[in-house]
Amino acid sequence: MAPCPLGGTAHVTGTATSNANQGTTSVELTYAFESCAYSATDTDPNQTFAITLTGSIIESGILSEQPSSTTALQFQSASVTITGTVYTPPIHYEADACALDLGQNGNGVSGTLCGRMAGVVL
Repeated sequence: MAPCPLGGTAHVTGTATSNANQGTTSVELTYAFESCAYSATDTDPNQTFAITLTGSIIESGILSEQPSSTTALQFQSASVTITGTVYTPPIHYEADACALDLGQNGNGVSGTLCGRMAGVVL
C-alpha cells in the first residue's frame, strides 16, 4: 500500500513474470484505489485535470521491452468512481460506480470508460 500524490491510497497485488529471452513480462495485477487523488497541468487545456479514483482495476497481459515483441494489455473493472475536474478552465466531472474496459496493443489504447469510447495513441 502506498499513499497517492494528493491523498488517498493505492495498493497493488498480483504477479509479474519476466521472460528475459523474449524481453517480455507477463502480468496479472490488481490495483485497488481508495480516494486516490492525482492532478496534471499541461499547456494544452484538454490535458489538464484533477481527479480522485476509487475502485479496483485488473491488468493482465504482456509488457514488451524488445521491438520484436508487442505490448498487449487489458485493463478491466466492474466498478470505478471518478470525481474531480477536467480541462482549463475546470469543468466538474463525476462518474459513479461505472465499468472500465481498455486494451493496449502496441502504442494504442482503446475501449470504454464509464460507457464512453476512449482511446489514445502513445
